[in-house]
Amino acid sequence: LGPYIHLTTSGDDFGTQTGPFVSPEMFAELVAPYYRERIAHTRRYTAAKYFHHTCGAVFPLIPAGVEILNPIQLGARDMEPEKLKAALEANPIIKAVIVQNTLGYPCAIEEISKICIEKGILLIEDLAHSVGSVYLGGREAGAFGDFIILSFDASIVSLLYNM
Repeated sequence: LGPYIHLTTSGDDFGTQTGPFVSPEMFAELVAPYYRERIAHTRRYTAAKYFHHTCGAVFPLIPAGVEILNPIQLGARDMEPEKLKAALEANPIIKAVIVQNTLGYPCAIEEISKICIEKGILLIEDLAHSVGSVYLGGREAGAFGDFIILSFDASIVSLLYNM
């Protein structure tokens, strides 16, 4: 099946809106080794991209080997575009980011879009919380991303190409 699998996913919330559930040191010791092992196991059978979902202020906990981060919640502490850019520079394996306009609250999409274009990284907009929302510049949510998803459940992701 390996050649037919394009994406594999995991999901667990590693943080709250104000910080991680555990210290980065504890995460590195107790959680990250299992993610590295899971990703390595997956790599033995497929070249699929590894997608991880976590909510909250989690930049210090980005698991090694994750290629797609979901979501980038800029309303959470320490999740500003500058920190996204630094995280992307520190983790060159990342191929895409997913922004979520939590509860319809618009993120800094223009800045994120510029970062993704500069880094050659896909920008995916998750509209599950923001169908019909409008960004501050007047453009509708979904108008910036390379793809749009409606992730009404972490295990069910519908991809729609943004035309």
